[in-house]
Amino acid sequence: MVKPGNALCLSCHADRKADLEKPYVHSPFKDGDCSTCHDPHASPNRYRLNQPLNDLCVMCHDPTSAEQKKKHFGIAVQKARCSTCHSPHGSTQKALLHEKQHAPFASSLCESCHVENPPAGKVTLKDAPGTLCLGCHDNLREFGAMKVVHAPFRQRACLRCHLPHAAPRDYFLVGEAPDLCGQCHPGKERDHPIVGHPTGGNRVSPKDGKPFTCVSCHHPHGSSHARLLFAERDDEGFCMTCHKK
Repeated sequence: MVKPGNALCLSCHADRKADLEKPYVHSPFKDGDCSTCHDPHASPNRYRLNQPLNDLCVMCHDPTSAEQKKKHFGIAVQKARCSTCHSPHGSTQKALLHEKQHAPFASSLCESCHVENPPAGKVTLKDAPGTLCLGCHDNLREFGAMKVVHAPFRQRACLRCHLPHAAPRDYFLVGEAPDLCGQCHPGKERDHPIVGHPTGGNRVSPKDGKPFTCVSCHHPHGSSHARLLFAERDDEGFCMTCHKK
């Protein structure tokens, strides 16, 4: 039987062709050995992987090796999927999945947040994530003193909404604002009427030409107004933010 490879697989998965042109291409993908990682017929794992992702990666990349521990600041054990940070196909640099990188991560300043060579090789932060974040993002502290403080921010659960290393979107959010907000506020993420104004669908804000999302009207951290609004609903300024006279 002919071993499935790029020529066969890319005939259906044409969107992967662009990965072959990137500066870094993962060896199995570059060599056309798709079946190194994927089962072409059926698999209980996502993306038809032969094994759960991290189990598959450690077949070639030993996280306890001196080389890998050096690259990961001494960390050898973690719960996150390797693909949270790394691309299994092609990448622009460092085999990273996303080009948008958090400043300390991009500068390899792991010590800003992590303990080097942590006990048992497990991820160890110098302090709670929220405390660490405010060390650099000090300008956000003012939201903690406002009348209404968003629960995740009040709890310093920054990682509930933000990724600490790299992300495909602004503000390093773990998802698009409507979907992210909908995790805690189900049913309101796509069509949330405000005074009869449907903000869902494809409506675009006259303010900046961007689609309406939750953050068009609500602050994600804290506000001096009810419901985390950036102004009172009956305040003319609330509407005038988008609609000029």
